[in-house]
Amino acid sequence: MRSDFERDFSSDWLMVRWMMREGRELTLERAVRGERVGLTRRDWMRGGVATVSSIAVAASGLRPAVAGHAADLANDAQSAWWTWRGPLGNNVAATAEFVAGAITPDRVLWQAPVPGRGHSSPIVTKDAIYLTTADTQAGTQSLLAFGRATGQPLWSQVVHRGGLPVENHPKNTEASPSVAFDGQRVLTSFYNSDAIWLSAHASDGSRLWQKSVGRYVPNRYRYGYAASPAIYGDTAIIIGEWDGPSFLAAIALDTGEVVWKTERIWSTSFSSPIVAHVAGRDQLVVSGLSMIASYEPTDGKQLWKANAIAMATCGTVVWDDQHVYASGG
Repeated sequence: MRSDFERDFSSDWLMVRWMMREGRELTLERAVRGERVGLTRRDWMRGGVATVSSIAVAASGLRPAVAGHAADLANDAQSAWWTWRGPLGNNVAATAEFVAGAITPDRVLWQAPVPGRGHSSPIVTKDAIYLTTADTQAGTQSLLAFGRATGQPLWSQVVHRGGLPVENHPKNTEASPSVAFDGQRVLTSFYNSDAIWLSAHASDGSRLWQKSVGRYVPNRYRYGYAASPAIYGDTAIIIGEWDGPSFLAAIALDTGEVVWKTERIWSTSFSSPIVAHVAGRDQLVVSGLSMIASYEPTDGKQLWKANAIAMATCGTVVWDDQHVYASGG
């Protein structure tokens, strides 16, 4: 028999629990069909996710991926989680003082229902939490905002109405990429109307601009889309990889105009681009068909590539000071 507390998570919920350290910081988790997920992408599993651990939302220092907003980042350094995989892109908090523990009723600060279905991870700012959702019956892809302190819904903004892909993997959703926040704008990426779209929204949900970055019409592996945007300086970096004209592009945060666009190999893949500091410099690293490749994040020129054995990848690369690691199948 499940407790009343456990039964509360029979559908999608957004939940906040106290961390250790005198309850001064929060950890976000989103429950998916009876299971709970930390600040990482939810696995593609219709029945829920059971293997993801919680992580702290603290961060510190100047992050290359968002270096254009260093002052804002410094102010929010101990509480912000603005992009997929966190402030440094490596899924690691700046402090090692977080002590994980079981989620019990007495540790829950608030919980809030999340409409629709999506695999995007919660993005945390000073005052709000953002994530995306899709309603296949209504044909909508939406951006949601919740109050960080209370969990109360702040607003819901439909980003696309109609145009959802006809086919998708049953374990994927039409709202899998996580959003990104640059200190001023909330950025969403969606697969819609046979293209990959990037949209910028103000903190009240109003749309600032919307850009169709590139065509996306997979013929093989019609499994949807999953790559989250990365932020570097004053640009958002987005990828679209399919068995057609694939691309890696940087979009101006202010205007939505294309700053640079680089062709990628024509093969479907699902991993997110990430800016890593490797070998003494910032590198935009992407894994995909049979290779790992690095690009200069300011102009999109390829720095190097290394052969690999995967036909497709879903996970974002990881790295240390001198090495990059990727996995695929």
